[in-house]
Amino acid sequence: VYNSPQHDSECHAVACIVNEEVYMLADAIHGEKLNFRRDTMRRAGTPWNLIPSKIFFHTPIPTSKTGAGKVDRTRVKQIIQEHLCRLNDDGDPQKGTSSSNSKVGCTDQFLTILSEVLRLTVKDDGMSLSFVELGGDSALAITLLYKFNVEGICQNEELTAKDIVESESLPSLRKMLLSRNDGEGNTKSPKRRRKIENTTPAVPFTPRPIKLISKHHIAVDFKACVDAAPLIHGSAIYGACQGGVIQRLLLDDVDNGVCGCYDLGWKIQANMIVIDESLIVCGYNPDRYMGLVAALDLALEKTPKWTTEVAGTVKSTPVIVDGRIYAVSGKTLNVINPTDGTCIVTQEFPSETEAKPAVITRYGSSTAIFAFSDWHVGVAIVKQGGTIMKFISHSSLAPVYADLLTIDQNHVLICDICGFCYDLNPETMKFTSSTKLTTKPIFSGPTMLKDDHIVIGCHDGVLRCIDKMDFANTHWKVDAQAVIYARSRVVDNRVFACTTAGDLLQIGDGKCVWRYMLDAEIWSDITVYDEKATGGKRVVAVGARDSRLHLIYLHKDEG
Repeated sequence: VYNSPQHDSECHAVACIVNEEVYMLADAIHGEKLNFRRDTMRRAGTPWNLIPSKIFFHTPIPTSKTGAGKVDRTRVKQIIQEHLCRLNDDGDPQKGTSSSNSKVGCTDQFLTILSEVLRLTVKDDGMSLSFVELGGDSALAITLLYKFNVEGICQNEELTAKDIVESESLPSLRKMLLSRNDGEGNTKSPKRRRKIENTTPAVPFTPRPIKLISKHHIAVDFKACVDAAPLIHGSAIYGACQGGVIQRLLLDDVDNGVCGCYDLGWKIQANMIVIDESLIVCGYNPDRYMGLVAALDLALEKTPKWTTEVAGTVKSTPVIVDGRIYAVSGKTLNVINPTDGTCIVTQEFPSETEAKPAVITRYGSSTAIFAFSDWHVGVAIVKQGGTIMKFISHSSLAPVYADLLTIDQNHVLICDICGFCYDLNPETMKFTSSTKLTTKPIFSGPTMLKDDHIVIGCHDGVLRCIDKMDFANTHWKVDAQAVIYARSRVVDNRVFACTTAGDLLQIGDGKCVWRYMLDAEIWSDITVYDEKATGGKRVVAVGARDSRLHLIYLHKDEG
């Protein structure tokens, strides 16, 4: 039940899974009045993966005749299937989200491609809806832009995935697609692009000049959303985007702009790492369900030292275990030699994982602990060489998306989407405790603060500092006022955090002492640089969904 003081009303809503997609059925009397829309959820800072694929309205929400007015789940599913039937010409609810069975209301190539990407029939009466309202999100916007380029119908060289997401209707999107700008706000006559017959990028990415937002804030343009965390190595900072572009800047020479750029051509979501003077970047191709692990030179001036294609998408951050790269693609663990990219060992997991694993080193040997993004799977302990030692389950452990945290050799912290925190002992291979921290999901990886405290950002918008040995003991809470999706960073006992509403915060002694807002969602982990190369200034770096890497400069003595 959603209560709205502005409208003195309430709305009943229920979620339902049909054909592996999540839909919302809301009370028609108050749902539209309260503006239950995907666009509204997006603007409120809700992560894309938590926004329903579609919202349908129906009055009343069906309830069971027995069971104290509980929702009739069977009837809810039937109602949603009926709505899906109306979206498709063939009237088959089982084909409601299938691109192979969708039919388009006209022969317009624009609508044809749009229907294929959104996996539904786009008819004339849906032209007033926006891309988001039709089920689009930032990832689908990247796919749509790519297909427009491949088919040669995109004549606007400056069109970005962000423009598609923010378009108010399909006619406005079509207008942006078919017009190009001269840089002064004037529309020029269209220039037809050549249709591309292969899978290479339609337009090679060219680094753009650094944008000066303010005297303390600069931004670097990318090809698409920057969801991977910025990586700092020496005095260089690296950023990578969902469009496959990696760029490098020197923090002591930012005025000269980007000093290295490489277009990998694969979507990049996982964070980057450095090993043996190589930048390890993981990408994926969702259409082919393939992943890629590549070793680039640190200057980004040459072709990759090696690339290794693997089955399944790579979305979790790889780790180094005993000099080997452990990268998970789909349900497969790949143990890769960092010298030549040879895949030494592969192990099959029961489920996919997007959480960065924890690594424990004991007596000269390392062990990796993996948690999975599925129900009732538990965790896997993998010993040196990639051999699975044991699967450990817990009756209440839900899917895990937050990175695991190694507290010490006998304690690993695991947080799930039901708000629980679990303490796993790798030595005994048993869970020693579980604590209900919040009623909301936890997607943000925990971070160590001092020696005995841990900081965790939650989906309820609260940043919590808890005791590392007693998760129920909360030292302080800070309300960030928006969803915390990314992992926080600790520097000099100051906590730096970010939200999906675009807020950057600095927390000291349990109080928010500094706040800065970006006009974009933030999914990437935050990175903080604190060296002499910046003239004694502290640099807060974060990737955002406006297709930019943002750098904010702070004096160390500033609150």
